[in-house]
Amino acid sequence: MHQPDIDRDYKTLISIKAQNAIVLSPHPAAIKCICQVAALLDRAALTVGAPEGLINCMQHTTLEGTRELMRQHDVGVILATGGTGLVRAAYSSGRPAYGVGPGNVPAFIERTADVRKAVADIIAGKTFDYGTICSSEQAIVAEEPARELALEECRRQGAYFLRRRNGKSRAPLDFAGNAHAECENRGPPATMIAEMAGITVPPATRVLIARLGPEQVGREFPLSAEKLSPILAFYTAPNLAAGIALCRRLLEFGGLGTPARFIRRIAPHTRVRRGDARVSRGCEQRCGARLHRLLDEPVSGDDAGLRRPGRQHHIR
Repeated sequence: MHQPDIDRDYKTLISIKAQNAIVLSPHPAAIKCICQVAALLDRAALTVGAPEGLINCMQHTTLEGTRELMRQHDVGVILATGGTGLVRAAYSSGRPAYGVGPGNVPAFIERTADVRKAVADIIAGKTFDYGTICSSEQAIVAEEPARELALEECRRQGAYFLRRRNGKSRAPLDFAGNAHAECENRGPPATMIAEMAGITVPPATRVLIARLGPEQVGREFPLSAEKLSPILAFYTAPNLAAGIALCRRLLEFGGLGTPARFIRRIAPHTRVRRGDARVSRGCEQRCGARLHRLLDEPVSGDDAGLRRPGRQHHIR
């Protein structure tokens, strides 16, 4: 399964567990696989007594159609995973919404780390489903004393380091320009990406890594942003403070989520239906008081809703 399948599978399962029906609005590029997953889940649900129509999938999707779906009165909560435009549309719909946009996860390897395990975990996270999960690692930041061991472990565990072309420091970014743009929605393996870019790599290559300087963070450097493929950036920091600062810059560039000013601007136009609070006393007794605290917890960053969706939007 690629990320669209896993994401919709997860959303469907948590909706059913919370006694909600769900309507999926797939990205047009993934509509076939997502509709197939929805049909498979629906058949499985029907065999165990679920009502018909519990799991639905739009067969033809447009931004206008998705916006209209989100505005429907019967929609209790929106789970929006996608680009900034989709997340903003969800937040502007007038319904409680959880939005998840781009992520830009840095992994910091400091001098006392178990470097072998750290590299293994990072590469496993980045190569799972070919890096299409938005929570997968996007950059390695190694503290200077751990750099050489980290580089050695990356190579030993299947990484191929992109070489600079013509002595230009931006050469790895030139690589990202064509190859990544052509296949960013397809989640191909590292070997296929390399082939598309005209690079010969060992058949066992699991991930492609570009070494960047600490100053190479921002729009001018595509590999410093989220990459929905098995491609990592590799940075070196002289000390702990510099490493933390660099990780913060990477997050501020590509992982902070919806700007607070946008939330404040549209908050007055958002409404939460109090009538959605229909949690049975028996469920509350079984789940305990922690249910209230857990499901009423506000979420931050890209997961921040306008009005703190509560347990009433999970259990119907």
